[in-house]
Amino acid sequence: MILAEIPEQIIFVVVMLVIAAIKALGEKFGKKEQQTYEEYPEYEENTIQTDYDEYARQLRERQAEIIARQTAQAALDAPPPLPFSTPAVIEKPYVAPIVKKPTLSAAEQQALENFQSGSFSKRKKFRISATTARARARKVLSSPYAARDAIVLSEILGPPKGQRM
Repeated sequence: MILAEIPEQIIFVVVMLVIAAIKALGEKFGKKEQQTYEEYPEYEENTIQTDYDEYARQLRERQAEIIARQTAQAALDAPPPLPFSTPAVIEKPYVAPIVKKPTLSAAEQQALENFQSGSFSKRKKFRISATTARARARKVLSSPYAARDAIVLSEILGPPKGQRM
């Protein structure tokens, strides 16, 4: 009940003061620990330097081992030398067999001449009368290109997509 009567700003200020006091105490004890390290600065620097030297030496040893293994492996993977006295084997070239072309019979010869002259396409085509709407549409849509053109024209000339139902 007592906290309800105290304004919120005062409670906030008191909490901040408590946090600041805890922080100040932490810094004070932290400085004492740093002073113990400052008493022996030469010990700390020498320890760091010797640790670094030891680490660098270990790295050089590992690199030397890796290089030695790689050179040994490369020597094992090398192909054996080729003998100089091996006679060369000469293979005979491939010769394709001779294929005899078949001869055409008289009927086949006549069909070939008709095909080459184009006389087979001189048939009379059935004409569709373009009097009705269905006949005109069938004539326009008789090829796939005409169908594609009709779709493109309907997209261009028709209503926008947003107004279609």
